[in-house]
Amino acid sequence: TTTKNSFIAGETFDGAQISEWRDIAPSSKIGLINQNILTPLVTSANVIYAETGINNIPSIEFSGSGNLTLSNFYQGNSAQKTIFLVFRPLSIATQALLDSHSGGSDHSISIKDADEITLDSSGNADGGGASTSTGSNPANFGESSDYVMAIYFDGSSSRAYLNDGENKVGAANISPGSNELIGLTIGSNKSSSSHFTGLISEIIIFN
Repeated sequence: TTTKNSFIAGETFDGAQISEWRDIAPSSKIGLINQNILTPLVTSANVIYAETGINNIPSIEFSGSGNLTLSNFYQGNSAQKTIFLVFRPLSIATQALLDSHSGGSDHSISIKDADEITLDSSGNADGGGASTSTGSNPANFGESSDYVMAIYFDGSSSRAYLNDGENKVGAANISPGSNELIGLTIGSNKSSSSHFTGLISEIIIFN
């Protein structure tokens, strides 16, 4: 989340470069030590704290060139999972919001232009996977609009929801593959070839 205990104290002011984004789930802590800490792949002013973001609460702003990464989850890998993201795209070009990876495998969530969501857990290096269709219940992403996305990864029964708990984007299950969720990259895919431009306020992952 973007509560202040998710960050280093000196980095919670508007425009501050983020060097740590901490998972605040109780299962990620041993005593006072947080076991899941996302850090920048390259330290530069491209992942910043936005004091007034989505719903006028703090957000993390990604400029289209930065990301935050975590090699392995303290809790271990997860084959089936549900992921929630609260975000505001400032561009609706094809771009990756989140990727999980180990070695050559890829497990990403991307915006595909304005109408589709792409899920990739195919094991291909930044390729393959499956997209929701545009024929029925398209995503209809808009620049500077706010979204809650829910993604359920379960092989051929995978599906995506947007601002709605009942209607699947594309109106059908999709089959992106079945790789495990292992580590995490936020703000791009694992190879940094597709970057997100916009705000993210919260990411929740359930196994």
